Amino acid sequence: MMSSPDIIGDALKSFHYHKDSTPLIVNTNYGDAEEMLPQSLYREKDAIPDYEWVMVDQARGKTLDIGAGCGSHSLLLQEKVLEVVAVEISSGAAEIARLRGVINIKNEDFKNYQHEKFDTITMVMNGIGVVGSLKGFTDSLQKFKTMLNPGGQLLFDTTDISYLGRKTTSSEYFGEVSFQFEYKGSKGAWFNWLYLDITTLRSVCNSHGWKMQIIYQDEEDHFVMKLQPV
Repeated sequence: MMSSPDIIGDALKSFHYHKDSTPLIVNTNYGDAEEMLPQSLYREKDAIPDYEWVMVDQARGKTLDIGAGCGSHSLLLQEKVLEVVAVEISSGAAEIARLRGVINIKNEDFKNYQHEKFDTITMVMNGIGVVGSLKGFTDSLQKFKTMLNPGGQLLFDTTDISYLGRKTTSSEYFGEVSFQFEYKGSKGAWFNWLYLDITTLRSVCNSHGWKMQIIYQDEEDHFVMKLQPV
């Protein structure tokens, strides 16, 4: 979710150091721009929604938190006395995560991370979207297989956005969208993001050797998934 310049990191640092709640502007390729407050990313413990607690509760063993942001979920995983490695591509977010107490935060792209193996990989707050496309998802599943210990698990949440009614060609998947962040007049680069519906997700898992389990579902088609290699 990195933009250039580091829009997310700038907003998080302003909030952390100066309590500046100036909202980010989120531009999309499917609708009107929206505002996002930096504190929505800087989640304190009492602001963690139920579905994110599900992933924290399910995590076990040595855990890799991909897209850790400013460390909200890494800190909860640490409280479980798990060995946690947090990976975050935004240098500003990684800086704040470290200041908040995340012990082992790596400022790098998870796609380049291949240093060790884990029992659990978490990607919270629609974090699986960072793969960008269905092809990016299948490629990442192959990578995750090499990163998990036997019996390991991948935990992530995603949303079925078919309700948006996006018009796509026969070769496009409706869950592939694009975003751009703005903050105080600075604009980041556009980036691709992926949302998955359950039918497509099940098909991809069956085709690429993963067992899929829905461990949480709400009334707005938001899901928490547990995937394990078979």
